[in-house]
Order: sequence, then C-alpha cells, then structure tokens
Amino acid sequence: MDPAIYLVGAVGIADLAFTVTDTGWGLSRHLGPRAYGFVETVIAAPQFVIAVQNYREMPAWYTVWMGALTAHGLYTLFMRREDDETKRSVVVTPLGVSGRF
Repeated sequence: MDPAIYLVGAVGIADLAFTVTDTGWGLSRHLGPRAYGFVETVIAAPQFVIAVQNYREMPAWYTVWMGALTAHGLYTLFMRREDDETKRSVVVTPLGVSGRF
C-alpha cells in the first residue's frame, strides 16, 4: 500500500478532530491555547492553499472547510487575551491589601 494513504488518513483524522474541538470550544465560548492555534494553522493552511490552487478538482465544501480551520487557527493564535500576568487582582486580608495592580 502507498504510504501517502496513511498521511492522507492521518491528516483527515486531524481535520475532523480540529472541527469537533473547535465546535466544542465555540459552544462554550472558550478560546483554545495559542499552541493549538499554531498546530491547527500549520496543518490546515497548506490544505487550504492546495484546495484554492486546484479549485476545479477540489470540492467547494473542502475548500471552505480548510479555510474555516485556517481562519480559526489564526484567530486562536493571534487573538488578544488577558493572561494571568495582565489580570488585575486585589485581595483584602486582615493584614492589609495585596495583589497585582
């Protein structure tokens, strides 16, 4: 059997896993980690480019799907978020006030 079949199968499984995970995070309004966005972009973007370049041979749904995964990966990677270092917190204790300002 051709080894390329295994690669195509693995990438297809990854695409489905990204789709299911993105849907779950979207429904919970949770933004995934930046590393996830990086991996999603690295896997989906080349597929999107190939699909756009071969638009006559590729089904439109596949091109849209890879475009959506690529866009979501970039959004997850570059979206501004408040990390623990930038959050302000104040704790009032019997000894005074402490926290990050």
